[in-house]
Amino acid sequence: MARAGLTVTLVERATFPRRKVCGEYLNSGAVAALDRIGVLNDVRAQAFALHGVRLVPPHAPAVELPFTSGALSCERETLDAILLRAAVYAGVTVVHGRVEDVLRDRGRIDGLWVRNDDGTAYEVRARWTVGADGCGSIVRAAPASCGIVGSGRALRWAALHGIRRPRRFRRDVRRRGRYFALNPLSHDMTT
Repeated sequence: MARAGLTVTLVERATFPRRKVCGEYLNSGAVAALDRIGVLNDVRAQAFALHGVRLVPPHAPAVELPFTSGALSCERETLDAILLRAAVYAGVTVVHGRVEDVLRDRGRIDGLWVRNDDGTAYEVRARWTVGADGCGSIVRAAPASCGIVGSGRALRWAALHGIRRPRRFRRDVRRRGRYFALNPLSHDMTT
């Protein structure tokens, strides 16, 4: 949006760099999106190339399926830093704070109430407000009358980091209705 000439303010509650375990797998669609926004070379230089997926179903032999197009695995700390740097370079103003509520004007979301680290609360007015803040999104929790386009169900999940013995294949496992994936990050680290 900033590259298209719009004034963009990004409210970010995390302090970067930050450690975040989850979301390291970049499928071919994500790789294509990173290419479209011009950061693929930076990400590829820091990522681990994945060549396929190994499915491990219960009570059946494992199956390895090669990817037909590129997929990567990249630590979120690294990916986040690359994306944030690209946003700032494009002209995005980044403010550190926590979204506390949405601002409403005649039934529409008109911006956000933000609180910074020293406790000061202030308004960030916006013609459009995008809630990209996960399953606990304050924007998503706003009433449907405020013009929310869509929302999703919160999922129960867990993330582990530091598993040894990776392969060049993503490994997906299903057990008792549960699902987990192992993503190699380097030659000696898997998440």
